[in-house]
Amino acid sequence: MLDFQFWSDRSWQSFNQSEQHALNTNFSQTPRPDSVNLGLREVKNFSQVHQGHAEQKNKSTGKLRWVRIKPPYQIDGGVQPHLPPLFHFCYEENGTWFPFNQEHQAELVSYAKSAPPPGQVVFYIRG
Repeated sequence: MLDFQFWSDRSWQSFNQSEQHALNTNFSQTPRPDSVNLGLREVKNFSQVHQGHAEQKNKSTGKLRWVRIKPPYQIDGGVQPHLPPLFHFCYEENGTWFPFNQEHQAELVSYAKSAPPPGQVVFYIRG
């Protein structure tokens, strides 16, 4: 079973058990629905959750939060990629490349181990 999570403004949190069941059931449908009703909340762009494009909308407040599948995951018959034993991710700022910190390296590696890898990744850097 996949673990669906939402961004709580500070960290990724898993949906509760009944919501997990609803999300997994909808994810297994062909075609996948574009939205999933979770009572007071609705997951929009659900059909693209594995690509990093889904959002949860609170129906009362209109607040949006990112939704993801907790990495690493394997879906749609995807084969886990073979990664080199040592590699790291960097970002570019003003023409200079910097490595991400260990916490973010681990997060990005877990996405890289997912099959298929998402087209977009959302994470928060405190600082």
